[in-house]
Amino acid sequence: MSAPRATAALSRGEFITLVFTLTAAHTLGTIATMTLPAIAPIAAQAYGVPVYMVGYQAIFLALGIIIALVFGGNLSLRWGATRVNQVGLVLLAAGTAMLSIPSVLTAMPAALSVGIGYGALTPSASHILVRFTPAHRRNVVFSIKQSGVPLGGVLTAMIMPAIAITVGWQWALWIDAIAACVMALLMERWRKRWDDDRVPSTPLAASPLGSMEIIWRQSRLRLMAIGGAGIVVSQICMQNYTVAMFYEEFSLSLVEAGLILTVAQVGGVCGRLFWGWYADRIHDALLVLLLLAATLIVTTLCMAMLSSAWPKPMVYALFFVLGMTASGWNGVFLGEVARLAPHGQVSPATGGALFFVNVGSIAAPILFATAYTTLGSYSTSFGLLVLPSIAAVICMYQARRLVAAPVGIAKGEKKPQS
Repeated sequence: MSAPRATAALSRGEFITLVFTLTAAHTLGTIATMTLPAIAPIAAQAYGVPVYMVGYQAIFLALGIIIALVFGGNLSLRWGATRVNQVGLVLLAAGTAMLSIPSVLTAMPAALSVGIGYGALTPSASHILVRFTPAHRRNVVFSIKQSGVPLGGVLTAMIMPAIAITVGWQWALWIDAIAACVMALLMERWRKRWDDDRVPSTPLAASPLGSMEIIWRQSRLRLMAIGGAGIVVSQICMQNYTVAMFYEEFSLSLVEAGLILTVAQVGGVCGRLFWGWYADRIHDALLVLLLLAATLIVTTLCMAMLSSAWPKPMVYALFFVLGMTASGWNGVFLGEVARLAPHGQVSPATGGALFFVNVGSIAAPILFATAYTTLGSYSTSFGLLVLPSIAAVICMYQARRLVAAPVGIAKGEKKPQS
């Protein structure tokens, strides 16, 4: 196998174009994953299921992400990371189009397609960014790119309920599909430049356990991945059940419920930029992740006390902070994974870390739906999210304790042979 080519620096304009394009692709991908939960009350009627069951599509979505992460570790080198992004967008388009068919049977493979496509976006984008981003700007650049997640959530919550009410819920999904295909075509203009490190002789199939082994071998990465799984539970539940809670439990209209989710996603955008900037400023990403998880504990405890008597400004403030924490952590997390990853293995290391995170994504809707059917209260079920948040604090604290040890030879790890 030949070695990848050396990376030539991008001009300022080229670098801005790169970051903007990858952020836009991630934004569209996130919109595709969040549209169905945002229009859950209307879509559930068409599907013939209770509203809370729409959240179960997140299980198959997360399973699809895991499939992409486990088996796609070599694709960024073989095909080129930009090409992998394009393929991911096409799979997202196919899945969202299929979700417009109101059948539980087609919803499962459709959600898998969306998940596989979405799972291809982050490792491939990380592969490109780590090549062209200056080390002292890594956290903020990764956070800007990852701001596509809450930004996509903002656009979804603002636009999709209105589209569902005015022209029909299926149009919201068809618009997702068209936008993803257009984005994939636009990326072709820069593909050769961004994929100049591709090695076509790279084996197509990656070892299913290879990316997970990278994470498990290194104590800090292992603890970070488990802690990320604890944080993502709150993120998934916020995305999938906020609209359902305010529509069903607090009797708000679909548009009003979507507005509260919009506030949370705006908080996510602000959070990703703030946490990324702060991590670069203090040069301690693990401390930032620890503070973020600790804030999430307080936020989820407040969720348990939420009621219809709360003034609207307090509700907005709570969900803004929830978005800053539950949806604001990913950029700093991925930037630190990229820093700690073995040389030349950023993409598989990112995939391995996200594998563990997405185990939390699969568990989240199952646990939340079980809690809701048992307790009969969305707000109380949200309050139980304090438990995985506490686990995240413990993991991030333990990971930071290892920061004094050289990378790769922390406690429990063997010193590499020379």
